[in-house]
Amino acid sequence: CSPTLGITRHDDLHRHTLLHYQPPSHSGALLSWTTWQKLARVPDLDMGAGLVFSDETHTITAALDGQGIALMSKALIADELASGRLDLAADVLLPLPDAIEHRPVMSGPLVVIMRPGHPLAGKLDLPAYLAAQHVLVSSRREGPGMEDFGLSRLGYRRNIRLRCQHHMAALSTVMGSDLLLTLPGLLARQLAPAGSHVEPLPADVPGLELHLYWHRDQSADPGHTWLRQRVMAMLAEQQSEPG
Repeated sequence: CSPTLGITRHDDLHRHTLLHYQPPSHSGALLSWTTWQKLARVPDLDMGAGLVFSDETHTITAALDGQGIALMSKALIADELASGRLDLAADVLLPLPDAIEHRPVMSGPLVVIMRPGHPLAGKLDLPAYLAAQHVLVSSRREGPGMEDFGLSRLGYRRNIRLRCQHHMAALSTVMGSDLLLTLPGLLARQLAPAGSHVEPLPADVPGLELHLYWHRDQSADPGHTWLRQRVMAMLAEQQSEPG
C-alpha cells in the first residue's frame, strides 16, 4: 500500500479498501485475503468488500495511488538475487526485503524505437502505440514493466507480444519485425541500431528512475564491488553526455 495510508497494525485494515488480484486463468487468486485473514486471525474484516482486478499492473498501481491495500506476491527479483542467479538487476523502485540493496542510477524520458521503414515511423500517436505490439525488457520473469506502471495510471494498457531480459535481444527483434520497444532515452542514445527510428513516447508518462539492485551478501565481495562500480560509472557517464 501507499505510505500515505498510515497503516501500522492489522486493526488499520478496517479503515481502508481491500484490493483483490484475481488472474483470469485461475479460479481464485494465488494470494487471497480470505487465506491471509485465517493466518493472521484478524476478526471482523469483510473479505467480500473492496475492488477486484484481473490485471496485476492495475492492482499494483491502485495500491501505489492510495486507493487501497493489495495482497501481492514478493517480487521475483529478490529470489533471483538471493539465490545468486543474478549478480545485479536494473529495474524501477520496488518494495523488496531489507536484504536487497539498491541505488538510483539513471532517469530520463521514455522513447520508442522501431525498425527503418516501420508503418508508424513519423506518425506515432497514442492510439497507434496502444494498438501496436510491443517487446518488454525486464530483469523479472513476470509482471509489468516500468513503462506499464505509468500507462496504467492514465488508464491505458498496451499489447506485450514478447518479453526479454536484455535490450540487445529486444533491439534485434525490433529491427526484424514491426514490434515496438519502449526504453529510457539515455539507453536508446547508446543502443539504438544504425538506421532505427526513435520517437518520443506519445503519452504523458513521466520519466522513470532506474535502480540497480544487489543482495547484501555481495556488498563486501571484491569482485562484485568492482562490477557494481563499473556499471554505475558507465551509467553515470551516459547520463552526463549531451543528447
